[in-house]
Amino acid sequence: MAVDLSVALHPELVYILAALVGGFIIFFGLISLLVKEKLFLSDALVALLFGILVGPKVFGFFDPLSWPDHPGITLELSKFAIAIQVMAAGVSMPKAYARREYWSFMMLLGPTMLAMWLVSGLIMYLILPRFSFLQALVVAACVTPTDPILANSVVKGRFAEKHVPIHVRDLLSAESGANDGLGLPYMYLALYLLHFNSVWDALTAWVVLVWLYQIFLAVAIGITAGFIFRKLIYHAERYDLIDKESFLAFWIALALFITGSLGILGSDDVLACFVAGNAFAWDNWFSNETKEAHLQEVVDMIFNYAYFIFLGASLPWDSYASTLPDLGYGKLIAIGSLLLLFRRLPAMLVLSKFIPAIHNLREAVFAGWFGPIGVGAIFLAFLGQSIIDNLNANMQSTVGKDALDHVRPYLYPVVSFMVLCSVIVHGITVPLIYLGRHITTRSITATSAMQNVVSRLPMIRPGQDVVLVPPKRSLNGEGSSNPPEHNTIEIEDEVPTVLHLPAGAQVVVSDNLEGKSA
Repeated sequence: MAVDLSVALHPELVYILAALVGGFIIFFGLISLLVKEKLFLSDALVALLFGILVGPKVFGFFDPLSWPDHPGITLELSKFAIAIQVMAAGVSMPKAYARREYWSFMMLLGPTMLAMWLVSGLIMYLILPRFSFLQALVVAACVTPTDPILANSVVKGRFAEKHVPIHVRDLLSAESGANDGLGLPYMYLALYLLHFNSVWDALTAWVVLVWLYQIFLAVAIGITAGFIFRKLIYHAERYDLIDKESFLAFWIALALFITGSLGILGSDDVLACFVAGNAFAWDNWFSNETKEAHLQEVVDMIFNYAYFIFLGASLPWDSYASTLPDLGYGKLIAIGSLLLLFRRLPAMLVLSKFIPAIHNLREAVFAGWFGPIGVGAIFLAFLGQSIIDNLNANMQSTVGKDALDHVRPYLYPVVSFMVLCSVIVHGITVPLIYLGRHITTRSITATSAMQNVVSRLPMIRPGQDVVLVPPKRSLNGEGSSNPPEHNTIEIEDEVPTVLHLPAGAQVVVSDNLEGKSA
């Protein structure tokens, strides 16, 4: 009986994704130490490039854009990926970090993040076609938060441990975990100002629905859940009620529980996960107990690889090129270049003097440059499309509806290209820094060797006596002749002295030679 292979060999897209992720982890894992610890390349960059290769633009093995509900699937996948990451960031924070570094934390989440949003909006307003400033601010809200996944490339690993101070690493990790959930108020403010006919109505809805119901409620639930579950797991472990596997996986289950619960309530589940993780590991007990297991790093790795392979295959190349009016690669590259240069760095340089965790200009430049755009931006882009659809369903003014309809198709193409730029540029920054330091170190080492030789020579200053001791001579090549004669020269102020010494001569420097034999 013949078998129809065309039917038998027709795998679903989820099987293809599973095979690609598993194969990538296997084969990349064989050289992962070389790539990450020797070449200092970001693993997110490698996974994204792999996703591009297997995607429809190159080999065509995997095409998520062909899925019927690609936006909805990507939104939920992004939400859970970022929830796991911000929970991991919260759990890994030092003891009582939010309390100890409260002012630095608030400066980054307050004026620094506000400046990032406004600068990003201005750049997009100047470049995007027929965009008002409010419409540009909707897109800018997506790229305002920094990404905890990409931040790991500069806060973890051999390069970070050797060259980045621990207080800077902790600050960047904490900021990237918290500000993904705080991108929502900026997006909602711009959307509500476009939606409502009255500014007062927009601000009222923004305060009540966003700040009170989403932000403050998420913080309250996160603190409460983190505190309660920290006490529960502590007593469960103390009285031998929990097994090792459940103990290690507890923080992952907590992330999933909070994400699902807050998703049902319609509150800010991403922010709640970070706050809960911080409260859960407040005393560092859980972190110390699970430090040797490395389960957190393994889970991070799997989620990161899977997501960035999926994202690489989902990049809308057609929209970049010609689908959207007056967009194109030229404008996208211009936006990406300006965002990387001016979105964060100037604000960090100006405000660094008010951030106690930033100690000097060098640290301010480093923290200002490494503010990567990643999973949180993709999540906010698709969430923004969903919010626009809901607002348009209740829209009474055609003016506001037209404004929202114009910005909606630009969200994912523009934001995904910014993520692509950030992953590439920030992913190769550390190797470039290392290469520059390596070249500089070799030059300094050669110079230092000569300086070490010079530093062992006696220092000759004005007013001192220099005694020249000629080498010993022998009459027949053996033994010694008469004692050598000493020539004494006094160095006077501002009088250059040139000494011609025979081979083997010695120099003795003294402030006063009287009564002493040279």
